[in-house]
Amino acid sequence: MNYAYKDTGRTKIIYADSSDIIKYKGVRCYCKNPSCNAKMFIHNPEHPNFAYFQASGKPSHNGSCGSIYNHFDNSKYDEKLFSFPEVLMNLESKPSGTKPTGKSSPKKGKSTSGGEKALKTIKEIYKMATNTPPNDSYNGVKIKNILADVRSYSDYKDGIDGYHLVECNFYCFDKKEKTIIMNFPFLPNNKYYLRLCFKDEDLFKKEYSRFYDTGHTGIIVISGLWEKKDEEYRTKTIKAECTIKSEKQIAIIKKK
Repeated sequence: MNYAYKDTGRTKIIYADSSDIIKYKGVRCYCKNPSCNAKMFIHNPEHPNFAYFQASGKPSHNGSCGSIYNHFDNSKYDEKLFSFPEVLMNLESKPSGTKPTGKSSPKKGKSTSGGEKALKTIKEIYKMATNTPPNDSYNGVKIKNILADVRSYSDYKDGIDGYHLVECNFYCFDKKEKTIIMNFPFLPNNKYYLRLCFKDEDLFKKEYSRFYDTGHTGIIVISGLWEKKDEEYRTKTIKAECTIKSEKQIAIIKKK
């Protein structure tokens, strides 16, 4: 993980690439997930450009914070090429072959990258977003406006609207309606449901089979144009839905 917190209240951020990170060697820090009590320690602090935080001992991670994407190498990408929400729009259709454009704006607390390519896929964007604090920015866009997850739940407690990546997990499906219901935020912190709508029956069958195989604990990231809802459904409320037009809008993330 590219960052952690110095305190249980998650008010003091510490970045793995800080010049003084060596001071925190062996010092217990706190997970980015406000509901997780995992003990975070800095690894490879002698080389800040390659340092990262990782959980050690018990308790283990509680939720999606234990994914395999515990580090983002910013040097591989050119932040200036990241254009949001156009990058998510492109996932709904075939690539146009043109590079996205956007105005440059440096991230708080971090240096501008020197890579040559742009973030394009869900997994690339998700890796960057989960390794960056919600209130920091990537090319001028706040992370919490890119990714809705447990860290930014307070901004989405009334639903999700507009283009976003959303971190969630499978709850159930309805074959007749060609819809899949998801938990948000990720278990065990789920507060309400999301609904994924499919117009293509073959795509629906393929995706619900993949979702079903993850059980109720697999990390699933959805890219789409979300619309707020307010519909009672079983034990909770559906507060947002989006239409899935392409399999590129869905990514299943493995846990460590």
